[in-house]
Amino acid sequence: MSTLSTALCKGSSWLNPTKTGFECYENVERPSSLKVRNTSISSAKQILLVHCGSWKQEFTKPHNYQLRSQINATSNVLVAITGIQQVRYSEFGKPTTISNIWKQSHHDQPEFLHSNCATEENALCYKSDVQRKLKSLSLKNLKRVNFFLTRDADVALHSVLSPKDNHTARMIPGLQPFYNSWYSISDLINLKRSMNHIPLPLTIPGSSNNKLKKWELGVGVGEDLPAKYQENDPSKELPQRRCGILLHPTSLPGPHGIGDLGKDAYKFIEWLKETGCTVWQVLPLVPPGRRGGEDGSPYAGADANCGNTLLISLDCLVHDGLLDKADLPKPVPVKRMNCAKVAAAKDPLIMKAAAKLVSMSSGKLNEELAKFRNDPNISTWLEEAALFAAIDQATKATTWWTWPSHLRDRDPKAMKAARNEHKGFIDNFVAAQFLFQRQWQALHKYANDAGIRILGDMPFYVGGHSADVWAHRSLFELDPKSGAPTQVSGVPPDAFSATGQLWGSPLYNWKEMARDKYSWWATRLRRAYELYDEFRIDHFRGFAGYWAVPATAKNALSGKWKAGPGKAFFTAMKEAVGKKIDIIAEDLGVITSDVISLRKTLHAPGMAVLQFAYGNNSRNPHLLHNHEFDQVVYPGTHDNDTCVGWWKKATDKEKESAKKYLRFKKEDDVHWEFIRAATASVAKTTIIPMQDVMGLDNNSRMNIPATQAGNWGWRVGEADVFEKLCREKKRLRKFLCRYNRLTRELAVKCKAEKKEKQSKPVPESDPHSGSKSVLETLASTGKSILNQVAEKVKPGDKPKDNKDKPKEKPKEKEKDKDPKHFEKLKETVKEKTVKPFEKMKDAAKEKLNAGKEKLQDGKEKLLDGKEKLKEKAKEKLIDKGKDKGKDNGKDKKKK
Repeated sequence: MSTLSTALCKGSSWLNPTKTGFECYENVERPSSLKVRNTSISSAKQILLVHCGSWKQEFTKPHNYQLRSQINATSNVLVAITGIQQVRYSEFGKPTTISNIWKQSHHDQPEFLHSNCATEENALCYKSDVQRKLKSLSLKNLKRVNFFLTRDADVALHSVLSPKDNHTARMIPGLQPFYNSWYSISDLINLKRSMNHIPLPLTIPGSSNNKLKKWELGVGVGEDLPAKYQENDPSKELPQRRCGILLHPTSLPGPHGIGDLGKDAYKFIEWLKETGCTVWQVLPLVPPGRRGGEDGSPYAGADANCGNTLLISLDCLVHDGLLDKADLPKPVPVKRMNCAKVAAAKDPLIMKAAAKLVSMSSGKLNEELAKFRNDPNISTWLEEAALFAAIDQATKATTWWTWPSHLRDRDPKAMKAARNEHKGFIDNFVAAQFLFQRQWQALHKYANDAGIRILGDMPFYVGGHSADVWAHRSLFELDPKSGAPTQVSGVPPDAFSATGQLWGSPLYNWKEMARDKYSWWATRLRRAYELYDEFRIDHFRGFAGYWAVPATAKNALSGKWKAGPGKAFFTAMKEAVGKKIDIIAEDLGVITSDVISLRKTLHAPGMAVLQFAYGNNSRNPHLLHNHEFDQVVYPGTHDNDTCVGWWKKATDKEKESAKKYLRFKKEDDVHWEFIRAATASVAKTTIIPMQDVMGLDNNSRMNIPATQAGNWGWRVGEADVFEKLCREKKRLRKFLCRYNRLTRELAVKCKAEKKEKQSKPVPESDPHSGSKSVLETLASTGKSILNQVAEKVKPGDKPKDNKDKPKEKPKEKEKDKDPKHFEKLKETVKEKTVKPFEKMKDAAKEKLNAGKEKLQDGKEKLLDGKEKLKEKAKEKLIDKGKDKGKDNGKDKKKK
């Protein structure tokens, strides 16, 4: 059991005379028991008053006066507090804090080490004077070192101990006290050695009966705390905050129309490491579901577990000897990826390399391929995926439920015949998946070695035209005869679409899945843990409730909510996978209380997106002040516009709200304001899309929900893009350093660089930089001209032979011969500096005078114009009056 107590000193718990003064320890219920009252202390040099426990003190007026007069009579009085926050003095009529006592007594708190409390096992240290006293105090053999700290005490023992005394330096950490609090240590060996500071808990004194206790080493204040106290110690280090970049591998630079897993991916990891980021988030790595289309969506993949072989680096295949350099197509600079064109160019070469690998009878690659294919965690899905791809290529149908019935319904004889017929294609397909796995795992390991974790993404649904649905028909909501989906996935109207989103993936038959304990999902999760360090599950709310839309509907408005599997699913997954399922829950869109409850039950971090934050609702969960630690914050996701693009389309109300909340005025760097806010969030993890780091507009958007054409094609740029992003790298690292998102090693390095930069002498400002006045500039220019002219003046010739001759004075310089030399130099300086300035000044004065004259003329013309207008107005009024008079006269005559 760890003991938290204070050994004050050996001796009585009452008045204890010492060489330096008196000590009074109080454990009384009424002031009359105070021992100091009847003791003369006018000659005492030091008085220690220790107020213990939750005992409330209220002095009578005469008692208070006597005590206060005694305090004033001495120059060194130390008051230490353990439990009492306020002491009521009836003389003043209001509560008075201990700090006010010292102000009233006009004495500073003393700094001293009570030497008679230092024994072989204990040392009692007060305030910062311990740094002086401990130098001569041997602590090597101490079992306990007790610190009794007063207000504003700041004890840093590690800075005063001898560096040679490793044992002591390891045991004794630094202390960082709080206001009006106390802390003491016993059994220092049980403390964590990595702990740099121990904060002083304010709650400990009030949580126990802090009465004086006699024990063998002296007097203890406080009670023993439970052994598990150290686990809840507020001094524990804060969890590591972190930051990452969202960049899908297809967006990386690459010579063949798509990013790949080659050298440019390694360059990105190096750039990521230099920024201080420790997370690389990627989108799903599955093969795109509509390879013939232009979108290539990773969220409608042809298989839930296969890798996207279009990411395979052709250059790496040449390095492995599976392709010749002559086989590679010419590099084509492509700003956007076109999935169909990339597939047409790369697929034949990848299959050629795969075929060569299959034909090898021996070698390291061949052995690795055999091990990959025989892995039970892989073979369960790989063989079905290969067979599906072979039949799909042969039939060339758009959906598998339009295949011939014997293939559609998986007739055993037909399956056996298909495997024999397409054996070559199946072997090459497996080899291609092996090449993807090999290149990805090499990149994954390189990232981990650089301190970067891969954050993957798992779509909630799978594409209807996929090996998963074809091979496991009973697990999906399908027509029992045709196999076509009867209900499909989507979401109701949300921030992205007024008619909702119709995704079209077949829904899960959760009842059927529960019968075999969700084995299909278990295989999928194991595969995800193999590819990533951690992963996000898209559309997490589907586990609580999902939107079911009839397969014949044209939009998602006709859907309805259905209940998901809930917590039972994750319990089964924990048993099947063999460990706790740590995921990031994408909880955007229509989020109800059951979704929040499920996420919190699983302790799964949710998401916050800053682009959704701004308006008039202070309860908006995306606003910074509503963020939680267990959360992932994005300026925007792959489904959002870039920050610059969002700002251009934002309403005036949203812009004004964002400006006020984030406190910025300039709109040029709006993307950096969002990045700054995201990194400053209390959330543990911040993920920033690469487009926002680069400050790109809506043309670089990755995806527009509820649309299909033109998505997923953005690319980061040419091969040297990361070398050009030095300014962005430094700026991002500055934010990560400021908001504690760097690793400890990088934070130390960052501080050292900053200190080194500050220690460098500030260079003199350039006279042309505008920091000096015009006259200072002219003076410095003239001085430089003088120096240049003086350097050109040659000194007089020396005598040829001066051995026997007395030393003669050197010949006078030309400037000494000619007394008007400096006057000429002055004139030269004036000609080049002062006179041009005077001319400019005179020209400016002339222009100013001319302007004044024109202004005066304008004023005069204005006045003249006004007068003329007044006269014309008067004449018009007079004419009108005359006309009216004539008309009135005519009317009278008629009458």
